[in-house]
Amino acid sequence: MKLFKTLILILLTTSSIFGQIEKDSLFVFTGKKISIKKVKDFEDKKTLIDSIIVNDSIIYVEVPNVIQDYKYRGKFRIIEQYKGDLTDTKIEFDLYNHYGKPKLSKLNTFLFFVVKINGEFQLLKYAYHRVYETDNGKLAVPYDKNEYRNQKEPILNIQPEKMNFRKAPEFSIYKDDSPDWIKRAFPKPFYQIENNKAIPIYGNYIEDYIKLRLNGTLKEVFD
Repeated sequence: MKLFKTLILILLTTSSIFGQIEKDSLFVFTGKKISIKKVKDFEDKKTLIDSIIVNDSIIYVEVPNVIQDYKYRGKFRIIEQYKGDLTDTKIEFDLYNHYGKPKLSKLNTFLFFVVKINGEFQLLKYAYHRVYETDNGKLAVPYDKNEYRNQKEPILNIQPEKMNFRKAPEFSIYKDDSPDWIKRAFPKPFYQIENNKAIPIYGNYIEDYIKLRLNGTLKEVFD
């Protein structure tokens, strides 16, 4: 715990909250993975966007060489665009990850937040989300407590909606997960707990979720 607090102190005292990236450089789209390859001989450097988690909240900061990163180059097929104007049906961008190769299945569809910096596309750190089809044919993201807890002024009037997912997502709950953590991670009435699984009951359609994300944990990246 002492080491964790020291790391947080270093991050906060040597970092500056982002306000350096133009919103015009943002591209938001759904896509499917074609390939992800590790960039060999990559030496950890100051990436333009990093994140830390404090009290279950994601904070985006500019960080010097404090945390070791792995760099990957991903190629994806674009399904639908929501922000930006990408002229191709495919895109390649860099991904930075503390924990190794990002777990992105070729079978699933994801929502990506990508920026273009110095002519190169880069995924905003951990700003990707698996999306699920509902019974009305629309795509939605399960209820995201972090975005609702981190909304900035003016607060958006966007409420989570009850969803009927065609194939209900299930998130595993493990023996060493404390009851308090489970309540915070999968709060009622937005999730239902059954057989050591958390099943989302509420969520947001993609268009609303993008608005929440840009007014929440990503807002200070662009302001």
